Amino acid sequence: MEIVNKDQHIAYLSSSKNKLEIEMQVEKGLGYVDAEDLKEDKAPVGVIYLDAVFSPVKKVSFWIENIRFEKRTDYNKLKMEVETDGTVNPEWAIKEACKILIDHVGKINEAFTVKEEKNLKSDKDTQELTLENLNLSTRTLKAIKEGGIKNLSQLLKKKEEKLKEIKGLGEKGVSEIKKRLKKKGLELKQ
Repeated sequence: MEIVNKDQHIAYLSSSKNKLEIEMQVEKGLGYVDAEDLKEDKAPVGVIYLDAVFSPVKKVSFWIENIRFEKRTDYNKLKMEVETDGTVNPEWAIKEACKILIDHVGKINEAFTVKEEKNLKSDKDTQELTLENLNLSTRTLKAIKEGGIKNLSQLLKKKEEKLKEIKGLGEKGVSEIKKRLKKKGLELKQ
């Protein structure tokens, strides 16, 4: 093992006759961890927990400069300055940061893709369904049609409060609609 920060102050000894013996525990981690978060429930007497900085990157700065390429002068050049603690080289740190960023952006993209696929499936299912396919009672179906709702798409755009205002529908009718929609994986507008 090599101590990277050789000028790190650890302790003062009050006399040259005194002796200091230290036993250290070294761990791997990410970012910054507060000493309080590192404490164990039943730590032995004499153990001192220190805040931990696991990041080898000390400083990063970047700026954009205009550059000329052939006849064009509106291209940009990204310049970066990366300072590490010496345990890794700056090129490696940038490469790892790019991997992490790509991974995170990929997960965000996956979430949107799943949501889009779900919405497309829901839209297709909604187009194939009709009010009659919901198997509503005759009374409820008649009330919503007389209330101006002619298809399922119009029904799904309504809020529960607005449906309750339809003459002849009431709380019981709205409850029936919600149950039937839920069976089809659909719900009223929130």
